[in-house]
Amino acid sequence: MTRYLTLSAALIVSAVLAQDALDDRFQRAYYQEHALKDLDQAVETYRGVFRDALQAKQRALAARAKLREALCERQRGREVEAVALLEQLVKDFADQNEVQAEAKDALAALGGPRRTLRVYDVSYLLTRAHEADPLAGMQLAESRSSSSDGTFRDPRGGVLSFDDEAWIAPGISIDPDVLIDLITENLASGFWEGSARISVEGGNLVVVNTAEVHREVEALLGRLQALRGRAITFDVRSILITEQGLRALQLGSGGARALTPAQTQALEAQLAAKRAFEIERRQLSTSNRIGVEAATPLRHDFLGTYELNQTGVVPVLNPVIEQGTEATAVWLRPTLVASGEHMLLEVHARASRWNTDATQLLQPEQKAELDLPVVHYAALEETLLVKGGQPILIGGVHVGPPMAEIDLAKLDPQAGWTEDVAQTARLVFVVTPRAEAPAETKQEAPVTKGRRELRVYNVALVLGERRAPRSLELQTLLSELGADEDETRRALDPDVLLEMLRENIAPDSWEHPSNWIQLVGDDVIAISQTPAVQASVRSFLSTLERGPGTSQTVALELLDLELPAARLSALLDGAQGGRGSEVLAAQAVDALLAEATTRVTRWGAGSSVSGTGLGCEATRSERYLSGCENSSGGTGSVIQEETQPLTGVARSGWSLAALPRAMRDGRVALNLAYRVDSLLRFKRVDLGFATIGLPQLRNDVKRVNTAFDPTQVLLVASEVRGGAGRLVLVRVRVDSPLGE
Repeated sequence: MTRYLTLSAALIVSAVLAQDALDDRFQRAYYQEHALKDLDQAVETYRGVFRDALQAKQRALAARAKLREALCERQRGREVEAVALLEQLVKDFADQNEVQAEAKDALAALGGPRRTLRVYDVSYLLTRAHEADPLAGMQLAESRSSSSDGTFRDPRGGVLSFDDEAWIAPGISIDPDVLIDLITENLASGFWEGSARISVEGGNLVVVNTAEVHREVEALLGRLQALRGRAITFDVRSILITEQGLRALQLGSGGARALTPAQTQALEAQLAAKRAFEIERRQLSTSNRIGVEAATPLRHDFLGTYELNQTGVVPVLNPVIEQGTEATAVWLRPTLVASGEHMLLEVHARASRWNTDATQLLQPEQKAELDLPVVHYAALEETLLVKGGQPILIGGVHVGPPMAEIDLAKLDPQAGWTEDVAQTARLVFVVTPRAEAPAETKQEAPVTKGRRELRVYNVALVLGERRAPRSLELQTLLSELGADEDETRRALDPDVLLEMLRENIAPDSWEHPSNWIQLVGDDVIAISQTPAVQASVRSFLSTLERGPGTSQTVALELLDLELPAARLSALLDGAQGGRGSEVLAAQAVDALLAEATTRVTRWGAGSSVSGTGLGCEATRSERYLSGCENSSGGTGSVIQEETQPLTGVARSGWSLAALPRAMRDGRVALNLAYRVDSLLRFKRVDLGFATIGLPQLRNDVKRVNTAFDPTQVLLVASEVRGGAGRLVLVRVRVDSPLGE
């Protein structure tokens, strides 16, 4: 025991002597610097003290020696070497506050640390790529009527016309001032005085600063680029399929559904057997938060009406040629979310088909004819949460035989679809999204500085833009349901999210100047904090993402059925809760649909992230002779009378708009409007010189605001007319693409 005590005492004495020796050597160097003015010898002594102090783990003494060495170099006129030593001191000895302060003062006196100019391409962050309004200008072609200005325009009609002057919305980007503030206020703060510079010139970020600052700037830009710079591609197929064919895929109720390999194979088999028809297929490419549109319009020129020209001696009728467009068009806008595999996908799809017949309208001797086109139109609008690489069957619209027959006649005359089969035709879209794999090293690795990490988080799903559909008809219905069609609504306000993080995760720690949180752009937040707090932030955001109002998707299917009145009465009597109940058992509805006497007259399906509006519609717009104007003109004995025809547009069809919300108790809150416009008949009126048609139209609107269990079927309306029953049902399905 005595031997060990003696050894320990010897080691302690040795350490004390070593410390005394280092202190003595530092004092000797200080004497050489100030008393002897021997700067060369002082520098050598300081270097030795620095080296040995580091080995002895005497960081305070090592920092003091490095500082004095730098000051000696400055006195020797070697300013470049002095700046390099001071920069190294600031970088390597951040824990020595007093020496740090002196070093920074010395750097400032020397004009600051060595700064270099670098130019960073940040166009992918700053460029406001212009984004066209989804499928702008879809409206019925201009036609003549007896309105005061002589024109009539149906805003919902059915012709796709692309307006070059349509409203243009700016694409999403980071504001240049926000990017500059993020760097100067939070990144390398204290290094932007003196000759340091930062500015945005065009698509470039120009920075004049030290190598250390450049490293931090480059790391931050790499993180932001990893979130925003990924290419996204879509394979989009528009398909016409029968009700039986759709049910054979075993998709279940509701709208969008990810297709399994077996379901994809079954769909391909139906296409090969001509039981389903691919109208168009496109490959589209875009980037995060930028909409992409594709259509191949076919222009129709038709004789719309005549104009009476009385400028000459004899009045004449001049033909007026009008234009319309038909196409199948789709507009997609993806927003990548935090998981990296999923994206919010805003979908706007349109289809328009024309059928034009020349019809003799006026007196036989005049041989005047007009084209009276019939336009069939379908639309679908929704917002989904989808997984990259997985085919998604998106919604659908019951288009009925008119559109089906037109398409089949164009695509495959030998297909053999009968009128009965065409009655159940559905227009659906199959979309396969693919996102470029993220740059893992840039996206996952944090920017580390001292004991803190700088991380960038994608919060697109938490903040989640909720756009209202752009179709005028759907906007009208949704505005009646309480949705604002003019503004983009967020699932959560950005300021509220930042406040939630500050108040719920280590609230006292945010007072430290090195800890900060900032919103960058529209869907990204940057946080500087300790690793433990960053882990809590990730967990907190993950919980928010999987909440009922954030990532859950509500799929909706509307069924408008015709069935015998007696069968309807029996179904209502057996309803859960008895007659008058607003819900039916799912098994009873499945049995009803399997019966031969049940006919689906209208069908629509769509899906949207909880709290986001969705809609679909199918219409038929028919031009008709609405009246005539008799005019006479001429000079002297030459008097001639001409009959000028006037046309109008009669519209029939249906529109569905809904605001579904998944609730925490498992139910679905549904605010829904369903509108049916029926053209009952044309009443023919003989004017003597021409026969005109007066359309008789009926409008039927059903509105529902309720909450129900998704395992049940919502009864929207039921009625009996002329011995036949009508039943309007809604089935829903709640999906959690990110998991529970």
